[in-house]
Amino acid sequence: MGHTLRLELADDLYEPLVKRAKQTGSTPEKVVANWLVTVIRTAVDDPVEKFIGSFHSKTKDWADKHDKYLGINLKNQDDMARDIAVYFPPLSSVGSLRPFPWFSIR
Repeated sequence: MGHTLRLELADDLYEPLVKRAKQTGSTPEKVVANWLVTVIRTAVDDPVEKFIGSFHSKTKDWADKHDKYLGINLKNQDDMARDIAVYFPPLSSVGSLRPFPWFSIR
């Protein structure tokens, strides 16, 4: 059995929705329905959910800013690898010192 859901959207939300629908050759209603299906299935089948609350952290906003924190951590590791290459050139070729080998030393 299907259910009807009525949404009221402000113009600044509706206009990009219409644009997206035109780009995909669809209707705004179908675009929103597909987005809802994706979001709901992701929320229900979240593989990380079992870890929520498993780790203690003093950082309270990690869920909202995790990309920022991961980026800072990767930059710090890249900086550390660069320092090792400068001060200990023979060690810079040791792969285990570079946990993320896709980042290059400049």
